[in-house]
Amino acid sequence: MWSVFILCLTMQSNPFTQLQKVNDTMTTRNIYFAYNKAVILPESFPHLDSLVDYLHQKENMKMEVGVHIDRVHPKYSVRLSSKRAEAIVDYLTQKGGIDKSRLAAKGYGDVQPIIVGENLTAAQRHLNRRVVYKVLDM
Repeated sequence: MWSVFILCLTMQSNPFTQLQKVNDTMTTRNIYFAYNKAVILPESFPHLDSLVDYLHQKENMKMEVGVHIDRVHPKYSVRLSSKRAEAIVDYLTQKGGIDKSRLAAKGYGDVQPIIVGENLTAAQRHLNRRVVYKVLDM
């Protein structure tokens, strides 16, 4: 019984393995922040820890961490998303031991929405809140 359990654990793949070459991207909505703040919530840690593991395997990979948020005041949205991107980079460097020179934080604010419109539903606004990892160099 234990061998089956251990085998299942080792067979789980890291979602970041899809990042294999320069310009590859991965979009996630598994990073949660305190409302209107750049404080990462604990339910985000397993996802970030998987990224740390992957970056340790890919020692030469450089990556952009891009944060997108839904519509708020344009100047504020860029500032908040930039702070959130920096918070992710800080987690990866401070808790994960990743060299900061391998990471670039970029806050996009609300300038690249997936869903565009004035009267978006909560579900539609949620689609615009995301983190995009982009491989810059291998």
